[in-house]
Amino acid sequence: MVFASDSFRGRETGTPDERRAAAFLVGRLARIGLDPAGDSGYLQRVPLVRMRLGAGTRFAVQARGVAAPGRLVTGLVPLIALGDRASSPRPHVEGELVFAGYGVTRAGGGDDNPAARCATAGSSLLPRRWPRDDHPQLLAGARFSAMIDVDRTPVESYNVIAALPGRDPDLQRSWVAFGAHYDHLGILPAVRGDSVAHGADDDGSGSVALLAIARAMRQAPRPRRSVLFVWHTGEEEGLLGSAYFASHPVVPLDSIVALINVDMVGRNAPESLYVVGLGVAPHGTSRALGGVVDSVNASLAAPFAFDRAWDTPTNPQRIYSRGDAFPYAERGVPIAFFTSGLHADYQQASDEPSRIDYSKLAHVSQLLYQVGEALANRDARPR
Repeated sequence: MVFASDSFRGRETGTPDERRAAAFLVGRLARIGLDPAGDSGYLQRVPLVRMRLGAGTRFAVQARGVAAPGRLVTGLVPLIALGDRASSPRPHVEGELVFAGYGVTRAGGGDDNPAARCATAGSSLLPRRWPRDDHPQLLAGARFSAMIDVDRTPVESYNVIAALPGRDPDLQRSWVAFGAHYDHLGILPAVRGDSVAHGADDDGSGSVALLAIARAMRQAPRPRRSVLFVWHTGEEEGLLGSAYFASHPVVPLDSIVALINVDMVGRNAPESLYVVGLGVAPHGTSRALGGVVDSVNASLAAPFAFDRAWDTPTNPQRIYSRGDAFPYAERGVPIAFFTSGLHADYQQASDEPSRIDYSKLAHVSQLLYQVGEALANRDARPR
């Protein structure tokens, strides 16, 4: 899979590497013969702002009532943005210090315990008797202060969008949409000499699946409805590209009868596939779509065993709200989000093309093609 090779350097949002990946997709789409559907050919410009911590950033713990400057603390990574719907964090805060526990728990101890990797005995951020005393508590006599200095730089990124017009005059102004994200994490700290976050499964697998589906649909008899293909940018940075498309759609959102989102579909058991969104999407908008998905799957020579464990608002993985289908579902578009699940190489440099199960990837692509074809040729929307 060339899309996840070292030459793309991890496809980080807002970098020349991401633009190289976008150009790769554009070249393939032009060769397939799909129509450009962005605001600049196949590209939809997504204006972003890159925020980085500036030189004035400082964290300190001070003994209460002591006038000394306090003990500087390193290794902290503050959240400098909380999303579009939240107010920005304050640049300067000061207050009593609370140890809240580890926040994340894993089975076992030693290296499997996050605290064993990132906490150091004697740290001013830990209870005095840690690790024997590790319950949440106020750290008496300590006061924390933080000054955040943020550098903001405008960055232009791109969604890649292509269209296959439908043949039915009565249905061609309605759309079946396919989505995947083509960005990844860029360059990571080197592990065994490898620092490129290849993102072969996340989401190189979904990106090339969409190309395969687009090519197959272009070569087949044209469907009645039109079909839209969207490769989103900025998923790894917080669904930036999908949120931008949902608020600046290139076709009316209410003309999209369904979004089929594809993210990480090339790993794990060959017959297993998670389906998310059919039950958890607001107001039951995706339940009828679920009937279409189940019917098409049952018609395959080798149907998938669908796992719906993540299709619930109470699942701690929060897969539904972490995927690019989420901004669409929030605006009433029926969605089906397909993934083969997490694995040990998730967001690691080891997520390499050699680890992809290409037979499974082809099988998933066949299912999604047939779901899209069924939706594009049926008389009614899935309501």
